[in-house]
Amino acid sequence: MPILDILVLSPVEEDNTKTESGILLVGGLDVREPKVGVVEAVGPDVKSDFSIGDTVWYSEYGAVVKGDNVIIDEKGIYCIIKRICQEKEEAEESL
Repeated sequence: MPILDILVLSPVEEDNTKTESGILLVGGLDVREPKVGVVEAVGPDVKSDFSIGDTVWYSEYGAVVKGDNVIIDEKGIYCIIKRICQEKEEAEESL
């Protein structure tokens, strides 16, 4: 469990695309481009509405990489891209 306003993320790998001629197009060449991660844990002092499983855009500046995870304070999160809990509720309603 993280402390204060800290979140633990699992980074999502960028997709690399290969053209028909064999040229590899690598995503994320612009260092200012936000990174994508999935929320794994949320500290008790986080004021925003983050849930475990949410996919977020985050800044790599101020983020600390520890093993397979990224540790970042909530100010480094730009936005929530996808909410897992909402998708589950919508799937249950359609049944």
